Amino acid sequence: MAFTSYILPIASLGVFDLNLPLLVNSGESPKVLIINNIHGDELTGYYVLQKLLSGFSDFKNKITIIPSANPLGLIQRTRFVPLDNADPNRGYPNPLQARGATSALREKLIRLAVGYDVIIDLHTFMRPCLSAGLLLPQANDKNNDMVKRCLAVSKMDTIIKMDIKNTEKRVESALGIYLIKQYGKIVIPLEYPPIRQIKNDDELNKLTNGLRNILAVVSGDKTSPSTMVPIFERQMVMSPTTGLFVPLKLLGDKISVGDSIGLLINPKNLKSTTVVAPFSGVIIEMADRQLYIFGEKLATIGRSV
Repeated sequence: MAFTSYILPIASLGVFDLNLPLLVNSGESPKVLIINNIHGDELTGYYVLQKLLSGFSDFKNKITIIPSANPLGLIQRTRFVPLDNADPNRGYPNPLQARGATSALREKLIRLAVGYDVIIDLHTFMRPCLSAGLLLPQANDKNNDMVKRCLAVSKMDTIIKMDIKNTEKRVESALGIYLIKQYGKIVIPLEYPPIRQIKNDDELNKLTNGLRNILAVVSGDKTSPSTMVPIFERQMVMSPTTGLFVPLKLLGDKISVGDSIGLLINPKNLKSTTVVAPFSGVIIEMADRQLYIFGEKLATIGRSV
């Protein structure tokens, strides 16, 4: 299946133009849009997409890929759009009369996405983690069933149920949520581990095959084998102080309230304090050995639902 390269103009910025790269095939409905790298420092999706395209199956769907939805952030190795330090995956709906590069980018992403039936949104966790498919509340039961079937073949380690009215309110203004609420689109976000965590092609091939399975389900193929993937809600553990973190637990470990999850080394006097778990569940994300500031996330404990 051949893909053709296009450029989607975003804004003229005087000495250079801001554009988005697109890869487009000539398939049929249902139409699929794959958004990658909307946060410029999230890179694993690139490696997955490269493998996907190098061995792409002949699906009938029309598929458009945005290799980077934040090319300026990619170059600057930053999450946000560096021109105005704004998050291109938050702030939807775009405020009336909003200005700046990020506002123009949001509008173009919306206009592009409304022409598609299914949006697959590729992200990368910043900390070592189990891979996760995000289960968003869709516009209707039919769409919910489609997303569940897609996640069942996705080869993700976990599924995270997103309660955007309570525990996940911080993502309520994300692009995917807006496309579901305003236009009834099917939106499937996938959160990959950081590429430094992926030591060989076996894990990368698993993620690639999972994405290929999702595309097969969307195209109407019912042969992809589904698996029982644990479903969690996220419980965040924040740093109680600033220090150098030493993890004491591994991804996938079961943990109870009061268990030690790590140490924080004070950079002033080199004394260590223990970080204890305020929740019970399974470790699905764990900070590595770095400096963390007061209030930064150290771990995520999944609560089974």
